Amino acid sequence: MTKSRIKQIIYFILNFISIVFLPKKRAVILLYHYIDDSGLYLSVSSKDFKKQMQYLRQYGYNVISLEKLYSIIIKKKEIPKKTVVLTFDDGLKSQFKNAWPVLKKYNLPATFFASPHLLGKRLNNMEDKPQEVMGEEELLELSKSELIDIEPHAMTHRELTSLSLDEAKKEIIDSKKDLERLLNKKCEFFAYPRGAFNSEIINILRKENFKSAVSVKEGVAGRNSNLFKLPRNTIHGQMTEIEFIGKLNYFCAIFNFFRNLLCSKSYH
Repeated sequence: MTKSRIKQIIYFILNFISIVFLPKKRAVILLYHYIDDSGLYLSVSSKDFKKQMQYLRQYGYNVISLEKLYSIIIKKKEIPKKTVVLTFDDGLKSQFKNAWPVLKKYNLPATFFASPHLLGKRLNNMEDKPQEVMGEEELLELSKSELIDIEPHAMTHRELTSLSLDEAKKEIIDSKKDLERLLNKKCEFFAYPRGAFNSEIINILRKENFKSAVSVKEGVAGRNSNLFKLPRNTIHGQMTEIEFIGKLNYFCAIFNFFRNLLCSKSYH
């Protein structure tokens, strides 16, 4: 049996398991950073990103906006099976250039989190390879689409828990005000820079009328999830297709079994 045939069988099994056996009242929130060919750990190539979005469409995933997921959770409604939310952190140019055309092609909603102070500049990352951030024009272009929601990621992308409470509050408030002024819309969702938060940060968000916030902790969202601690599953460039499917189906154990068997990147 060829490796390609084995892959097809595995994909079928994973999707069958996700439909029949896994809990239905859950949503998976995916987190993307760089969409380019830089080779950074958090970088997903343009080719792989397109294949991943094709996979969502081909296998009938229910891709919804973060706002819609919030509405479902707050009303204690049942989350439809195979529900996925797409999010992008840092407002990077590579997202505008390489992710946005694909999202538009497949009519997939997504939320982009941006730090106003960094617009048009470069964002330093942990791999010492600064990434270009979208400018105001690109952010405004995105905001014209009903598919896209743009929300704050703090003002300067600093870890909020490393700041004084007053500094953290200013980061949150200023980012909200700046984006609302630029985009002429309400900003009601938040992404914690580097995933750092605590109860005091959450209290600030509540007082500033945010509806919800997303973290970087892996997991799934359900009707009883804390709306200010929504988990997200990070998608990175070293991820195989089996791992990607495992992230989607929140069934991580099974793809580990096949991890060494099938290591090439193909979503066919």
